[in-house]
Amino acid sequence: SAAMFLVGGGILTHGVPVVHHWVEHVGEMTGHVAGMIVPSLLNGVFGLISGTAVLLLWSGIAKFRGKSH
Repeated sequence: SAAMFLVGGGILTHGVPVVHHWVEHVGEMTGHVAGMIVPSLLNGVFGLISGTAVLLLWSGIAKFRGKSH
């Protein structure tokens, strides 16, 4: 679900100080209302990208080992 990507992306961005500060900075630049929404959206995008990368890596490893899942 979308919440998993938002939470996972938030955990990952908080673990990388440069990314975390960038997300906060972009949120501050967008204004009051958008400043509350934009960081969550960026965390979700980061979570989606990270999740996709893990899925592709996992699928590649399984294919290399000759397993379907």
